[in-house]
Amino acid sequence: MSRSARPLCAFVALIVFASSVIGETPDRPDLQKQNEEAALRQKGALAILEQALSNARNLKLPQNRITVDTEILQLLWGRDEARTNGLLNQIVSEFAQASSKHPGNSDAPNRLASLRQQRQQLVQFLGSADPQAALRFLGATRPYVRTESGVQEEAEERQIQLNLAAQEASHDPRLALQIAEKMLEESNDLPFELLNVLSTLADKDKTAATRLLRDVVARLQRNDLTSDRQNFTFAVNLFNMRASNPPEQDGSTEAEGSGKEMEVLRPLAEAVAAAILSPAFPNEMMPNAEPYLPALAKFVPSQAQSLQEKLAEYRQTVNPAQKSWDEFNQAQQNGSAEQLLGIAKQAPPDVSDSMYQQIASKLASEGDYARSRQVAEEDISDPAARNQVEQQGLQQAAAAALQKGQLALARQLIDGVTPEQARAVALVQLAVQAANVKKESFALDLLTEADSLLRERPQNAEEFSGEMQLVEAFARCRPTHAVQLLDRSAKQVNQVLAAAAQVDGFVPTQASFEQGELVVSNSFLVNSLIQQYARAAASLADHDLETARNMADRIARPEARLMAEIAVARTVLNGNSGRVAYFRWGRQVTAFIQE
Repeated sequence: MSRSARPLCAFVALIVFASSVIGETPDRPDLQKQNEEAALRQKGALAILEQALSNARNLKLPQNRITVDTEILQLLWGRDEARTNGLLNQIVSEFAQASSKHPGNSDAPNRLASLRQQRQQLVQFLGSADPQAALRFLGATRPYVRTESGVQEEAEERQIQLNLAAQEASHDPRLALQIAEKMLEESNDLPFELLNVLSTLADKDKTAATRLLRDVVARLQRNDLTSDRQNFTFAVNLFNMRASNPPEQDGSTEAEGSGKEMEVLRPLAEAVAAAILSPAFPNEMMPNAEPYLPALAKFVPSQAQSLQEKLAEYRQTVNPAQKSWDEFNQAQQNGSAEQLLGIAKQAPPDVSDSMYQQIASKLASEGDYARSRQVAEEDISDPAARNQVEQQGLQQAAAAALQKGQLALARQLIDGVTPEQARAVALVQLAVQAANVKKESFALDLLTEADSLLRERPQNAEEFSGEMQLVEAFARCRPTHAVQLLDRSAKQVNQVLAAAAQVDGFVPTQASFEQGELVVSNSFLVNSLIQQYARAAASLADHDLETARNMADRIARPEARLMAEIAVARTVLNGNSGRVAYFRWGRQVTAFIQE
């Protein structure tokens, strides 16, 4: 990659830190100065994006250019309308190039699947930002993602459009209703995404929601609910969703609309009850129906006794293991740990172990580590499962102790986490929580110990991920040490990518390289190495944008380096870049711009 843009960022290096004392901030912050620094940082981040767009044109693979352009489009959205419109058109053109390139080779199915995934990801973003633009993009790119299976393709297109309708329902209920009604006209299917559309419409426009509900119920009445599991599951989920919160009959317009909705649900309840009572109703579908029987009985009281008799008949036919699971799953909704333990003790041995694992995890999540450990030690027979539950419990208990200010106890609990790699990650996570509750000194001690446990060069993706978490934590308290760790990691990333490129054609899995270029869209190497490194490098942008950019540029392969540079820019553009502080833990870096 050309380094011509480096001077564009050099002038934005931060010249003021919050304080030389960890966690200390000025009593009287100079807001004007902070705003000026923020503006400089944003200008520097935008310069990084401009250079990334220019360098992306040198990439061989159109799907890689799509990935880069999509990332940048999301960051520029709301900042430069003309530029984002141009990027959208450019992305459509790149879809055309990607779909026509070597259509007959062995990689074509993988490329098509990747293109479809890229398309869905961009549509998801556009749907939240501009649903009309999303619909136009869908139509423009559809010719380039067609599959041999027309049925599957149509189903996927409907799901995408219904997801858009669900997003748009809160802003333009009429458009959402039109999309949903068109889907009902063109297909006999009832995708579960329709439930999301109905739910959002019910909050925003009762009339539109009732109209769509009436259409859906009419479709369900014509469909087979007796033997078709998908139709039946859709019907009971719809019934439960809309019947669980009956409206207050206060005479208002809203209550009147809700009352009409409840009237529409009666024929649905009748159809569901008739399906359950049918002699052809499969026995194995009764567990799906059981939770809804009380609500059904209220809508069709004449069938209440028959429904209970059908349930009793089913219970007599099920084997002890299935019966135990049915009871256990039902008790999990509202039951206590003691109730669940009672069921597990009566369950057959081949299922009780799994129940005890869930109970121990439940107790640990509720803060009762002693009881969780007791259940694990006394009742879980599988050693591996027992150890996993105990390790999870230790970390959950340590976090709970920290929240109560019990630092010594939290530290003692973490000492029991094994192996050392897992303990190091637990120490980093605990350090983040400690900083959140203003225990910076304690947090730094935890990080120092975690660093000592991770001195060895990572041997796999999991260990590399743990080291990158450590870098992210140090970036906020000891940036210079974070840079040292990243420098070592960059060398390893470059070595791994070089070796992977040499053996890629000999590995009997989906290729990570194509035409000598790393595929940067959702490949294993990108997910396990590049994204991890990029996020860690980007965490330094809160300290010094130029340093973060320098660490991103340590990656040798241009396509991977581009992704790291974009991550750095994203941190500035999506973060609270006006504030410079050493300890700012737990901030989530998202892929979408938050306006």
